[in-house]
Amino acid sequence: MTRMSIRHETRYSYGRPVRFGVHRMLLRPRDSHAGRIVSATLELFPPGRTAWTYDALGNCVCWYQPEGERDELEIISNLVMDRFPAEPVALAVQDPNTAAPINYTQADRAVLAPFIA
Repeated sequence: MTRMSIRHETRYSYGRPVRFGVHRMLLRPRDSHAGRIVSATLELFPPGRTAWTYDALGNCVCWYQPEGERDELEIISNLVMDRFPAEPVALAVQDPNTAAPINYTQADRAVLAPFIA
């Protein structure tokens, strides 16, 4: 297991005060067998309303509506994560002429068909 801290800062400065629309932010990785979020904080300036939802792909989405007019916008996300990386496994290439040695099931091929050339 590896514990890591991630700090992401976004800052905008404007020449004059502006009014903001709603921001759609993807700030958290999805939990999985390979990683778990231990703690998460979010600092927002100017203050505003937030709401959390999930999108169709299972991503955690923060909707942020800053209040009033300001000449700056600041978003700071702090995450602490535990990572459980899998040991690298050598893949046996069944067809050396293929670009990627992946064999999909019929069910997976149906879902992935729009993305496979």
